[in-house]
Amino acid sequence: MSFVYYEGAFMPDEEARIPISDRGLLFGDGAYATIQVREGTPLFVETHLERLQEQCHSLNLLMPPLTQATIFELIRLNQAQSGIWRLKVIVTGGDETALYLPEREGRLLMILKPSEAPSNEPLKIGIFPHPFHLCHASFKSLAHLNRLYIMEEARKQGVDDCLTLTENEIVLELAFGNLCWVIEKTFYTPSRNLPLYFGVTLTKIIERVKSQGYRIEEVEVGVEELPQGAAYFRTNSMGGIRPIAQIGLNSFRCLVPGEPGQLEEAQVLQMDSLL
Repeated sequence: MSFVYYEGAFMPDEEARIPISDRGLLFGDGAYATIQVREGTPLFVETHLERLQEQCHSLNLLMPPLTQATIFELIRLNQAQSGIWRLKVIVTGGDETALYLPEREGRLLMILKPSEAPSNEPLKIGIFPHPFHLCHASFKSLAHLNRLYIMEEARKQGVDDCLTLTENEIVLELAFGNLCWVIEKTFYTPSRNLPLYFGVTLTKIIERVKSQGYRIEEVEVGVEELPQGAAYFRTNSMGGIRPIAQIGLNSFRCLVPGEPGQLEEAQVLQMDSLL
């Protein structure tokens, strides 16, 4: 039996019921955090919860109280002390009926499920063919349809994910992850001032590589300006730091984090170095 945490109580997942009046269901109104639980430890949990609180505040959404002790109890109840698990912390928009974003009480739901270990297999990335701009791009919104549309395009192209671009063809992000690259002791990523979500994993990577003497550059570049000699990666909470072998028609050198005999960048850019 698996357990969830819903509306202040632990319960079997089949007993949790969200009303049909909830704005999360009707409008995709709400925010969430996805946290990797590794061997019973939720990674970067404090940062994730701070970020979720900030997102709710920006949406005028009142986040119900949540402590790390509650998260660890959910881990205990689900016997998730070993392996890799996906913890999803969701704050829905509640029952407010106004067709704007008034201050409103959210519902809190936490779901914990087993997950496969992150892969180091290099990714092939396509180019999403339509300009991508969301007014809530900097939030992890419950409105996922745009992200799923990107992944459907990736499926059609026979690739693992697609890179999104602005109307001016400036590089943004992937469907469910950030893009970054390393060359000559410099770490690059699209600027957080662009309409994209600047993820927790990416933030932690920047802290790590900066401490190792790397220069950090947040940039606004087109696909054709991506340097051929760089090593590229996709980052997200569950996939960690995964190498990219191809973007569009261009192929790149691949550094696999954690594998012996690789260059220095591949040793610095691995999840274990962030913990």
